[in-house]
This record gives sequence, structure tokens and C-alpha cells, in this order.
Amino acid sequence: FLGMPVASAQLEELQSQDIFNLRGGLNSTSETTALSPEEASDIQNFILNTSGAIRTRQGFTQSNVTALGATATATALGFYKQSDGDRFIVGVISNGASDSLRKMDYNAAGLPDGVWDDITPTGGLATADDQLADMATATDTLYVAYGDGTRSLLKYTGSGVATELTSLPDATMVELHKRILWLAGRSDARNCVAFSGLDAPETFNNTTCTGSGDYLLVETDDGQVITGLKSALDCLYIFKTKSIWRACGSDRDNLNLEQMVQGIGAASNQSIALINNQFVFKTSEENFVVYNGGLKVENISSKIQGTLDNLNPDRVNKTVATAFDDGAGDEDYYACVSQAGSGTHNQVLLFDTFHKAWTKFEGINCNAMVVSEIGPSERALLFADYGGNLLRYPDGETDNGATIVAFYQSGDLRFPGIATLKAFRDIQVFMRSQGTGKNAGFRYQIDFGTVTVSKTVDLSGTGALWDTAIWDTDIYADQSTVIRRFEVNRQGDFLQWRLEQNGPSNPVLLRGLRIWLEGSGRLGETQ
Repeated sequence: FLGMPVASAQLEELQSQDIFNLRGGLNSTSETTALSPEEASDIQNFILNTSGAIRTRQGFTQSNVTALGATATATALGFYKQSDGDRFIVGVISNGASDSLRKMDYNAAGLPDGVWDDITPTGGLATADDQLADMATATDTLYVAYGDGTRSLLKYTGSGVATELTSLPDATMVELHKRILWLAGRSDARNCVAFSGLDAPETFNNTTCTGSGDYLLVETDDGQVITGLKSALDCLYIFKTKSIWRACGSDRDNLNLEQMVQGIGAASNQSIALINNQFVFKTSEENFVVYNGGLKVENISSKIQGTLDNLNPDRVNKTVATAFDDGAGDEDYYACVSQAGSGTHNQVLLFDTFHKAWTKFEGINCNAMVVSEIGPSERALLFADYGGNLLRYPDGETDNGATIVAFYQSGDLRFPGIATLKAFRDIQVFMRSQGTGKNAGFRYQIDFGTVTVSKTVDLSGTGALWDTAIWDTDIYADQSTVIRRFEVNRQGDFLQWRLEQNGPSNPVLLRGLRIWLEGSGRLGETQ
């Protein structure tokens, strides 16, 4: 029986398998044969729509007119808005032997004007060796905690150049909480949080974290250091290497410091983002978690462990992240990370908070990020690359002129409802039309790549409205939808499919697939 030709075997009833829910995101942990139809075994530059479709991400454009240098990058970016409405983008720029502090004004159109003005304090800034800096606004003034932990705060008021407040404590982290400025990260007191007077961000009665004065010692001599400061949920949250603390109270006289979590801490201050009143951050153990501000911490990266295993462990504490809504109505978590062997961030891991699923971007090489205003109310994500550029996302259909290379690859689908070998007959893809000359690549393979077939999906969208040519091998559907049918006619146990966009076809949108198959009546090995 096993040697009988397909035509002689007892075929079961032809059936269709619809895959119109692609919300599962990346699963690089499980075996590809264990993935559900809505999960991807690999994904690049695709995002998940709220409807369950997938589409290529948008591109980015350059915001600065002239690059600051071939190796210049920002170790911090900040959006600084004053009460009179004046807006600035401020960056700590690392470029060789010395750093600089720069600001970019907004033009009449409500956009950054593209010119980096040097506002470096008199005397200059020595290099911080790519140590990440931090910024906060208090009493209409921007305060910058320089990244090396041995310098006092930098102060910028919107005019002239910045000044260094040498009378203030050294810090790498700065946070405004309840009208008080909080500092942490000094190189000689890694477990100390100093705080200013009320509405007096430049008044500190202790700059050494010894003796009496206004500061908190957060469990000294525990082998940990403070890695994050965040104001949220009416308390100041203090993240350490492997613990989380919070200081609550209405003023300095009734501050209550308590440990909330033990064994889990943040890898970097810049990896922490607040989304829907919950913290999302990267841990020092290289996982991503959601923390509710109380006692609950949830690991959200279990499905992407294979991806995390391919990151550079020496750059865990360089992770930078932010919360950003690209227009879908919900804020997602964007984290810039370094793949194994890379000394720079060359990948973005995006956690979709609506679907609770991951995707990943290539081509966005960001060492610092900030969410800024564009126009009167729109927001954009600005990031700094490693070539002296400030870049705006999302904007356009290319990466500053370069093609966005995107793909989505399923698992090896086994269709457990059919017990025998499957006779795969046809695959239909349902896509959004993109116009004349646009196309996408589609591949499928049976049983782990024994046969790989490549097809082209014409996205011209020339079909007539209400076309009924169901089995036409060309395009059919209405004027906004393209449906393409591919004949397969092969037997096997597993089928894997892959959608590719690597030409001027942005954005590609896949609504779903329909796979036609039947049981072959045969058991065992593939014919």
C-alpha cells in the first residue's frame, strides 16, 4: 500500500485551511513543527495589524541636514518642551576623544529644523565611552546626567550653552518625582539616591551620600548597584541589578522605602518604559518582563529565547527602549539591542502590547531614542544611528532611501486534523493591492525544504470589482485586494510558507492564506 502511486491511493475529501489570524508573532524558542499557524518561526521588518494581518513596517528619514561625523552617535536623546511652548531635541553626542551637548530647534512647520547647535558647557566634555546619559525637566529647565558617573548635572535653559552644576552630586540617572529631583548612579556610591528640595532642583544638602542629609541608601553591600529610577504610580521606583524598590510618601519627612521584588532587576535605566501603568524592561538576566508596580513580574520573552540567545551579552546594560504608538492606537515597546558579535545596536525587538507578541526590525540601528512631537499633536520616534544622523520613524517607505528587506516565515504546519500524508493542492494568498509594477515574493516548501518553490505575487490590483474567476491563476478580487492562487500538487506531512518584500513594494500587507489539501490515504514516508 505504501508504494502505491498517489492516483491509486484513497483520497479523502478536499478541504481548506484558512490562516487569517497572524497575531502570534515571533516564536524562536519552540521547534518549528510545534508552532501554531498564527506564529512565525522567523520575521523581519513586519508588524502585526490589530485585524490579524501583517504588513511591512514603514521607513525612516533623516532629520538633520548634515551628519555630525562618520562615527558620531548619541548616548542620550531628549525632548525638551518649555511651558511657553518652545521645543527642542537635545542630544549627548559621542564622537571620538570628546563628547558634546547639542540641541535642535523646531521650525515654523512644527518639525525639528535639521541643524544641531552646539551647547556644550564651557570647558567641554570628556568622552564617556558610550555610557548612556539621562535627562529630566524640572522648573522649565533641562537637566542632563552625564553618562560616566563622575560629573555633576548639566543644565540647559533653552538659550546660550549649558552649564555644569559642580555643587550638585554626580549622577548617571536623573528623575523628577513629586516636584523633587532625584539622582543616582554616582561612581563612588552606586546604592545611593540623593534628592533635592521641593521645587528646588538645584538645592541638595548632601552631595557625598555620607553622614546626614537628604538621600536614600538602598541596601548597601548586597552585591548590586542601582540601574534605574522611574516615577510612576505615585511612587519613585528604584531598580537595582537584581531587585526592585520603591519610595513612597508625600514629602521628604515621611518617605517609606521598601523592597518589592527580589531576584529580578533592570539591565539599564534606558531599557525601562511605562506602558498602561506597567513597567516593561530588560532584566540583567537578558529577559524582558512586565512589572505591575507591586509584587507581580511576568516574563514576556519566553517565545523569543532563541533570538535573545543570539544577542551580545557584553551589551546587555546598553539596551535602550521606549514606548511608542505608531498610529495603531496602542503603545508598543521598542528595544534596541546588539546581536552576537556586534559592538553596536543593530536590531530592534518590538513587543506588540495589543497582541502580546514580538516582532523584530533590521535596519534601524539606534543607540538612543526619544518620542517627540511633530506638528501640533502628532508624535514620532527619533533615533540616532552610528553615522552622526538623527532619524525619524515612521516616515516614508524606505530607510532613508535604502530598501526595506522584510520577510515573514511560518512554522512547519502539520494540520493535525488529517492523520495520513497530505496531498497539498493549492495555496491562495490574500493581499492588499499596491499599484502597477509592485510585487512580493512567496515561497513554500514541503517537509523541511526537500522542495522549495518560489513564486511572484503581482500586486497591481487590476482585477475588476466583484470578479468571480475563483480558479483563475491570475489576480482576482476587488480593486483593493489581490488574490493569487498557486498550484502545489505535492504530498508530505508538513508545509512551510514564507512571504518576502525586498523591492520597491512597500508596504506589503498580507490579509491571510487559504491552503487546499486532502488526506492521501497513505501512511509513512513521503513519496
